[in-house]
Amino acid sequence: MEKIWSGFTNFLKKTFSGLQFITIIAWLLLWYVITTWLVLGTLSSHQFQQRLTNVVDKQTKKNYSVPALLRLSNQFEKNQVKIKEIKARIYEVLKKLEQADRKLTVYKAERTTYVANFNELANTLKLEFKDVKTQYANLLNQAQPKDAKDAPPVNPNTPTTATPPGTINSPDKVLQILADKHEDNLRALDKLITSLENNQKNLAQSEKEISEKLRELLLAVEELEVAEAEESKMENDELRDFLVELRYLTRLHFDILATMPAQLLTLILTLSMGSLGSVIFLTRELFRENEKHSINWYIFRPFLGMVTAIAIFVLAKSGQLVISDGGNDSNKMAETLNPFFISFLAIISGVLSEQAYEKIHNTGKSFFRAGIGENARWGVHLRKIMESQNKTVAEAAKYLSQSNEVIQDWMDEQAQVPEEAQKIIAAWLGKPGREIFSDQSPVATKKES
Repeated sequence: MEKIWSGFTNFLKKTFSGLQFITIIAWLLLWYVITTWLVLGTLSSHQFQQRLTNVVDKQTKKNYSVPALLRLSNQFEKNQVKIKEIKARIYEVLKKLEQADRKLTVYKAERTTYVANFNELANTLKLEFKDVKTQYANLLNQAQPKDAKDAPPVNPNTPTTATPPGTINSPDKVLQILADKHEDNLRALDKLITSLENNQKNLAQSEKEISEKLRELLLAVEELEVAEAEESKMENDELRDFLVELRYLTRLHFDILATMPAQLLTLILTLSMGSLGSVIFLTRELFRENEKHSINWYIFRPFLGMVTAIAIFVLAKSGQLVISDGGNDSNKMAETLNPFFISFLAIISGVLSEQAYEKIHNTGKSFFRAGIGENARWGVHLRKIMESQNKTVAEAAKYLSQSNEVIQDWMDEQAQVPEEAQKIIAAWLGKPGREIFSDQSPVATKKES
């Protein structure tokens, strides 16, 4: 009984362990999909926005914005669809014109045949009249017999379908033959007239159809010219490249990210990269031997990486790290951030969330322990050394990520230099801190002198 219970317990443990492993795998796959979409979307959108700031609208002389470019892209897409529809319509009209032209050619050939048949029937009727006249004369001769020498001569070349007079015993039979022949010719004439009338209607209808198709073709060509004129307004090849790129962003549903404000997009980029770092770390931990973690650890570790990445990003900004892309405009320099630096910072924060937490913790402890004014000293020799090395206030401000006014106050000994700034200045000038800074205030120095 004990063995059975032990085996059942082991079975349950293995089953639970297998279900737990499958759950972790499904959870990681879900995060892979979400993280990949966010990383691709935020990073590509961030670069797209930064490159777009260099494109200027020729009409308004202003930089393009992503929403304005999106509207322009939609207009461009609609115009492209319209051009395709017009060209398809022109192709269909040309096909119908070709068919109508073939029908018109057939009707004209039929009319030529009908006219030829009509002329032939007219000649037949003329010969029939001569035949009737000849037979009528022969019948009169049979009705009033005369000597053979007094009989009128018979023209052997006169065509006739009637029986020769010498073999006819009944005039009624001759008249019947002539009447039947005449009826046949009249029926043929009626049929030919009907065919000619139908042919005339078909010709008129075909010509009308061709006229309508030509008018439709002319309107389509005019619409195509207008649409192509609208398309030709965007002759800027660089702008066309942006439109094509934005089209792909839209198809991947990245247009939501691309139209976000740059500051919000930067925060989402930081979160997504922190999540990516955590997913990388979790995948490595999952397949490491002798490393067992609870399912709760796998569930909450990605969120820890995201918030840690945000915290490190804020810490870096508050620590005044140089994360600017540069540029001539100082205002843009302060706002334009390098997305790859942000991504690097967030990824390592996600991978090393525990170490990142220690960094945040130690920085906070150092800040609260040192205070704002502790160990601050006066830059009594700062101006002299900077002038000897041809260093400017602007260079110092950029290097220290401070304003020109703050650097000027330090040089004029109007304000004390914090301890961290002292270290940076000493390294920048290549001088020991004791040669640049002093604990003695300028007021005390003046009193002694």
